[in-house]
Amino acid sequence: MINKKIQDVVETALQNNEDCKDSDNFLVARIWYNELQEPLRTQCLPLLKLIARGKLPSFESVSRCRRKLQELHPDLRGDKYIQRHLRQEEVKDDLQIMTAERTGINYETNTQMELA
Repeated sequence: MINKKIQDVVETALQNNEDCKDSDNFLVARIWYNELQEPLRTQCLPLLKLIARGKLPSFESVSRCRRKLQELHPDLRGDKYIQRHLRQEEVKDDLQIMTAERTGINYETNTQMELA
């Protein structure tokens, strides 16, 4: 689902600036610039210009690289990954129970339960 506020901001940027139509980096830098308040806006301007010109790695590239490295090297994964996967079996069990209750099937024995 698209965040409506962000969608409106992106649409406005695309309508008002031709460079935003051709460059995700420029679009992101423009939106971040507009979201910042002074004096932070002025302080961040050199960084935002580097982002807009593609002189820094994109967020997507860094994120994609992190995901791939963590896939290949589990020791690089953070605590949230570990916690999420520890809960995975609990969530699977909860989903099976919910499905069984809805369908009337006993998921533990995989037999049809008597419906009263």
